[in-house]
Amino acid sequence: MSLPTSIIPTEEQQVIITAAASRQNLLIAALAGTGKTSTLKMIAETYPDRRGLYLSYNKALQLEAKAKFPGHIDCKTVHGLAYSQIGCLYGQQLQRKLDNRMIVEAFEIHDFRKGRYFASASLIASAAFDMVKNFCYSTKEQIEPIHYSRRLVDILIGKYKNLSFDLSCLSHPQTFLEHFISLSYQYAQRLWLAMADKDNETIPATHDIYLKLYQLSKPSIQGYDYIMLDEAQDANPSILNILSHQHIQRIYVGDKNQQIYEFRGTINAMSQIEGDLYYLTQSFRFGPAIATLANKVLKSLGETQLLKGSPEINSTIGPVNKKQPYALLARTNAGLFEEILKLETLGKKVHFIGDIDKVIRSFESAYYLKMENLNKVYDLNLQKYSSWEKFLYEADLSHDHEYKAMITFVETYKKRCLSILRRIELACQYTETEADVITATVHKAKGREWPQVRLHNDFKDMDTAEEKHILYVALTRASHVLDCPLDYQNSIFS
Repeated sequence: MSLPTSIIPTEEQQVIITAAASRQNLLIAALAGTGKTSTLKMIAETYPDRRGLYLSYNKALQLEAKAKFPGHIDCKTVHGLAYSQIGCLYGQQLQRKLDNRMIVEAFEIHDFRKGRYFASASLIASAAFDMVKNFCYSTKEQIEPIHYSRRLVDILIGKYKNLSFDLSCLSHPQTFLEHFISLSYQYAQRLWLAMADKDNETIPATHDIYLKLYQLSKPSIQGYDYIMLDEAQDANPSILNILSHQHIQRIYVGDKNQQIYEFRGTINAMSQIEGDLYYLTQSFRFGPAIATLANKVLKSLGETQLLKGSPEINSTIGPVNKKQPYALLARTNAGLFEEILKLETLGKKVHFIGDIDKVIRSFESAYYLKMENLNKVYDLNLQKYSSWEKFLYEADLSHDHEYKAMITFVETYKKRCLSILRRIELACQYTETEADVITATVHKAKGREWPQVRLHNDFKDMDTAEEKHILYVALTRASHVLDCPLDYQNSIFS
């Protein structure tokens, strides 16, 4: 075994590269900026006689890896792997979006009342769809009552108080919630069958449907000596199950502290898989100042392995140089919009990472929902609310940061909302290379880095691990300058 002369691994990387020769499963806990992709590339180049498969959860990572890895490594997304076998059979089924109205009409769902308690047909349809999603993320072979929509059950409990249910009683439901879950379960079973039917022209399928079917087929991935799963902390049980059936070496790399997609059913793979655990803690992205700040978040999460900032990088905590391009990160899209308005007034060129048209349409839908113009509520997630009051109620109960910020935005600008949104949309028509300021929510910024990063002030709720994970990701996107004001730091880390 010999390393290419152009690569000089750190001691941590060398230990991992050597361990890969064992052909045993490896778990690599790679903290922010510690060269996880470079380490995987070193493994690939050190063993050129072994053919490997690199898997990622999103297209951007897959394309980045494809440009870096040697030819004996195939780079695919997990969905792409499933698409080549099953997803390709669905054609137009994947082109349309499924919404609650389709489900209600297709299965003739009716409102349900029991005493003073009420659940609309749309709510039942939404709960059925949630059950199908939860099932797709799981390792189960069929939908079960345990896949019930916790989100909507919590909303009903919050609305009516003192509600109870027992999943073992669904065959003979007695309480309101038992009836609600039972109805949702029945429709979820029918919905799954319809979505899984490639010849069904009424109910569209989703990408998670064919991935679930792929997992259920217990595939054997042939032609490789090992598989590398990047961003393993963002995998769900279904994805992990696919890999668990393979009789070749698996190398899982990720950072549990960057797990920010729990709402998609992801779990921390690092805690679910048996294998030798190795750490990457030396950051190549930023210096000690940023590492020190990020470590405060890691310590609050109970992490014992902490970041080591690169002594060769002069990182600072302070104001960005606004004469030079910089990235602006926010917790929510509404937070970004507030900053974009200021930048637009200053004549700055702005780039928005993500689908700006889709986000604008979502805010417009919220405005029309408030104006009681339901025919113009085009956002599928907002279509399930029959009134602004019901939207407010669910956002409050679910503590959805994005929705609550959107509500504040709409209520702040009132009748000016549409014209404000148009200004924001026009301000974001520049490419990333043209822009003075690159804007993104933390979820869109994950995996990226910039020399200068400024944080918006909507990172406030640090009571949950998920919010701390989001802040940790935000703090570690900067290489040289992190604009995180002192009073803001104190409020976060007090």
